[in-house]
This record gives sequence, structure tokens and C-alpha cells, in this order.
Amino acid sequence: MILSLLLAFLPSFAHVAIRRSMGAKIDRTAAIHFGTILKAGELEMGPHSSLGPFAVIRANSVRIGAHAAVRPLTLCQASEIQIGSYARIAPTTVISSEPTKNSIFSLGDHSRIFPFCWIEPGEGVRIGSQTAIGGHSLIFTHGTWPDYLNGGMITRGPVTIGDNVWIPWRVTVLPNVTIGQNAVVSSGSVVNKSIPENAFVAGVPAKIVAVASRVLSTDDKVVRARRILQDFADQVIAGSGTNLRVNDNRLQFDHVISIDEAHNLGNGDLLFAVNQQLDRSEIDSLVNSGISVVNHGDLSAYLASKNSYIERFIGFLRRYGIRLYIVEASRRSRQG
Repeated sequence: MILSLLLAFLPSFAHVAIRRSMGAKIDRTAAIHFGTILKAGELEMGPHSSLGPFAVIRANSVRIGAHAAVRPLTLCQASEIQIGSYARIAPTTVISSEPTKNSIFSLGDHSRIFPFCWIEPGEGVRIGSQTAIGGHSLIFTHGTWPDYLNGGMITRGPVTIGDNVWIPWRVTVLPNVTIGQNAVVSSGSVVNKSIPENAFVAGVPAKIVAVASRVLSTDDKVVRARRILQDFADQVIAGSGTNLRVNDNRLQFDHVISIDEAHNLGNGDLLFAVNQQLDRSEIDSLVNSGISVVNHGDLSAYLASKNSYIERFIGFLRRYGIRLYIVEASRRSRQG
């Protein structure tokens, strides 16, 4: 613990270098910011991941994926901590339990925990990919206070939250609960029983309001993609006052963003593959021609080159719940 305290007062490059010399698997682009107390028996940090500043992370095993971040003033302690690629834990979050054999906390790729959450992973909390936990939410894996030998009740059990789940602000999740993928929980709800996939629940305790699995047609997807392009034109590109419209599923300004059609695209343009099924050889061919690809099928952006408008478009897509892995041309390998 003394070594962890001493390292906390070093600049990131020195902190990382010392831990690498001690056997930690930390990418050279990862950062452990000033004031971060990190105590881990095993440590892995992927490219462009970051911890802190002024965070506390304590576990027997810590694995942080590429581009993941644990923000300032956050406490994370359990026996095992796993944070997926592009995941974020916001400031002032507390994830804390004793380091027992069951106290595993895992957060999937592109998932996010918003500020002021309290998560107790004593029996295990596993959160899937593309899932968000809203601020001021509480997750517990045990409920114990009255004396058990005097008849008190004890509740213990893991919490599992699936992929693509939205838990808004001020939700409480109690022990032994599984929340299925694509579920949505209304703000202020108390979840004390498991929730099936695709369900919308609300209330105290939470009850199922609706269960629906909507599969969009290819035409519906194109309509939505056109709306995204038009919104991008109106809110981002058209700052100069130019009235840009999406015609023939294409937005054209200095460059072109095209939905599902690569014909006549050139260097610096972008293919927005919504319904088109592209294999890796097709993507590589486009990238080698200077054409970047946003491939919704695998939630990846394949970048032919550094381009500010493409970076802004990728950021803009987050407004629509589309979070992407970034694959730069020089790497030719998926991060995460």
C-alpha cells in the first residue's frame, strides 16, 4: 500500500513506466493520472485507457480495455475488476465491497456509469455491453441488518445486467436480479425481481409495462439513417449558413457521406453501411482507396485517414445511441 501511495504522486509517464518494469501489462499510451491510488496484484491496461486523477482502484486483478476511462474521485474496490473497451465510469462513483471470492465487477464494452452511483458487488455485479447506468442509481448484492440468529432475514445474490440496457437516473436494483438485454427501466424504479429481455418496467417495485422486440425493415433503417445525415448537416456542417440536403441517400459538402452505396465515392469520403453487409476484404479495399467506412453491422468505424469531419460524425452518432469501435488504417485491427 505504501508503494501505491508513493506512485500516486508521480506523473503518469513515470507511474506507468515503473509499473511496467514490475510486470504490469500496460500499453504505452495508457495513463494513470496524478493522485490515483492503484493497488492490484495483476494489472492490464489497453491502448489509450486512463485512470483518475484522484481515483482509488483496489483489486486482486484489474483489467481495463482500450479507450476505457475511470474518471476522477471514483472508488473501485473488489476482488476482480474488469472494464471493457470504450467504457466509462463517471466521477464520484463508488463501486465497493470486501475482496471475497464472489466480489467481481465487470462492465462491458461501450457501457457507461453516470455520476453519484453506488454499486456493491460483494456477490458479483456484471453489466453487459452498450449499457448505461444513470446517475444516483444504486445496485446491491446483499441485504442484511437484523440479527440472523434472532430471526433476521438475509438476502444475497449476484446482479446481472444484459447488453443494450438503459437504466435511467435514481433506479435501485436489489440482490438476485437479472435484467435481460434491451430492457428499459423507468427513472425512480426499484427492481427487486428479474426482468425479461425487451421489457419496459416502472414502479416501486418495478412491474412490466410492455414487452416489445422491434425489428426494423431495411427501408426503415435507411429512413432513420437519412434523418441522422440531415441532422448532421443542419447542426454541424451548415454552420456557414449553407442549406445542405440529403439527396439520393447522400450528403455532399466538401466530402460525401453515402448510405449503403460506395459508387462514385473517392478519397476522403465516407460510406455509412446501414444495411449493406461488408466483409473485411471489401472494407480493406475501400479504406485502401481512401474511403472511410462506418459499418453499423459490427459497430466499427474503419478510418482511411485522420479527418475532422469524420471524427465529428462519429461523435454525432452517439446522440442516436450508436457507439463505435475505431479502427485506424495504420493498424488494420479492431480495438476492443
